[in-house]
Amino acid sequence: MVHRETKSGLTANELRQEQGLILLSCWTRDGLSKDTIAEKLGISRMTLYNWEEKYPEIKEALSKSKEIIDYEVENALLKAALGYRTVETKTIISGSQNKSGNRVVKIEKVEKEVGPNVTACLAWLNNKKPKEWHKNRENEVEISDEMNNVTINIIKHRDKEEDLDEWKDIDTSEDDWSEFEESEE
Repeated sequence: MVHRETKSGLTANELRQEQGLILLSCWTRDGLSKDTIAEKLGISRMTLYNWEEKYPEIKEALSKSKEIIDYEVENALLKAALGYRTVETKTIISGSQNKSGNRVVKIEKVEKEVGPNVTACLAWLNNKKPKEWHKNRENEVEISDEMNNVTINIIKHRDKEEDLDEWKDIDTSEDDWSEFEESEE
């Protein structure tokens, strides 16, 4: 069997390894066509097609488009935001032996509830309902005149001088600085 090396230096067998499959998946997720992927690999489109048919792992790596990955991530984010139930399986091997002289093995399944993730909730709401949930909404005022198609946004930003003025007002004369003073020994 001849192992054809690609432009990127990878053979079909090397492409079937974890790093090769990750490379194919990333190119697909980035939206590259199979023609472009074949070109990057330095092989013909037909060779790539043959590898897909011959090696299921290559076919799977090339099958997930960017859109599918985006939906999978969106679903995972929603699942984390809402919380979910999961089943954990524990295998417990006791020190005692049964009548046959074998150690007793007990498999225990525990259903657990994973609570909603606040960060996932905020990410979802900031992206799906930005007008209601964008950051710093308490510092923004919107005035809209639909008749004249005018919108005015006033966003409050802190001035650096205001921050410095706050520090100037702090009275440090009565503070105990003795622990920070150098001793003369």
